[in-house]
Amino acid sequence: MKLAGFGKEMAKLAQRTPRTTTLRDMFRIARVGGEARFEYARMLQEEIPVRLAHRVEQLSDLPYGLSETEHIQQLCDRYADWAQSLTEQAKVRSPTDDQAFTAFLCGMLGETAVARSMADTTTSKSYILAAIQEKAQLLKDSPEYTLAADTVLDEFFTTRIGMRVMMQQFVNGGGRFSGYSG
Repeated sequence: MKLAGFGKEMAKLAQRTPRTTTLRDMFRIARVGGEARFEYARMLQEEIPVRLAHRVEQLSDLPYGLSETEHIQQLCDRYADWAQSLTEQAKVRSPTDDQAFTAFLCGMLGETAVARSMADTTTSKSYILAAIQEKAQLLKDSPEYTLAADTVLDEFFTTRIGMRVMMQQFVNGGGRFSGYSG
């Protein structure tokens, strides 16, 4: 992994417990806007790197050499790059900052044509599938391998969905529509 320059920071982030965010919190932010939205953005700027660090930690715990595959290493590097970018960004305090942060999240989510054309659009699922295909013989020969990998990957994808919901809610909350939240 190329985490070398940011590896210590990722380790510190992974030690932090992710903050609980409720649907009520997300609904309130989307409806209120203004300073409350900026406050939520600042929380996300701190929280998403923590969650990304946890995803890297989960991927690093994959069994039977799966975490050492090139594809998993690339995914960990991508997550570390995003975490580093978020920790280095100016805190959201104005509509201009909000637009820049929203654009960054859109890039992470692959939501805009510009983001898709500028970024490597390979998804996390694609990286993980490729890594599993590299180790396909183990899957055939070892039911315990399959169970161990499934356990880690189930937790990875479940927590990843939660992180994406938080980001998507923030992005969608920027274009308020009457009676609509997120």
